[in-house]
Amino acid sequence: MKQRLIAKRYALAILENVPKKELNRLLDDLMLLEKMFAEQPEIIFKMDSYLMKPERRYQLADMLAEKLHFKHIWNNFLRIIVEKHKAHILLPTIQTLEYMIYQEQGRVKVMLTLAQEHTEETIEKIRKIIADITGKNVFFQIKYNAEIIGGFVAETPSILIDGSIKNNLVRFVSIKEMEKSRSV
Repeated sequence: MKQRLIAKRYALAILENVPKKELNRLLDDLMLLEKMFAEQPEIIFKMDSYLMKPERRYQLADMLAEKLHFKHIWNNFLRIIVEKHKAHILLPTIQTLEYMIYQEQGRVKVMLTLAQEHTEETIEKIRKIIADITGKNVFFQIKYNAEIIGGFVAETPSILIDGSIKNNLVRFVSIKEMEKSRSV
């Protein structure tokens, strides 16, 4: 809870310093940061490490900020993170900021998990269902996971729609077990 509150405060501070017309460029920065942290998760550890000299950790923050559109804002933010040893708050802040921008734009990012590839027509049907539920323009980040067997799982920060075959089977077994225990 505390981590989410801190992430929200940082996200609001960053958002207040970026003109509304520049939000897409800020989203580009967020995507690049997410990609860098996904490809090199040790960066977060290094930024927080007491084993590295503070100068080296600040250099790492400067290097990250240099690749972004809003270098000055990111440099200040990353240096605060380094100084306070709060690198663990980076990803939650990025996710919160991304969510706030999409809210501002009337869009919602949905993590769509599928067991296998589907046609564009099927993806569009899922998009329409979720758009009707959320009342927002939906775009997907798609990943594949054969463990769900079939169907889909759609997830936003506030909604989870589990239409997977795996979930239906689990619920079916649970209902059967409850019926069995009642009949005894």
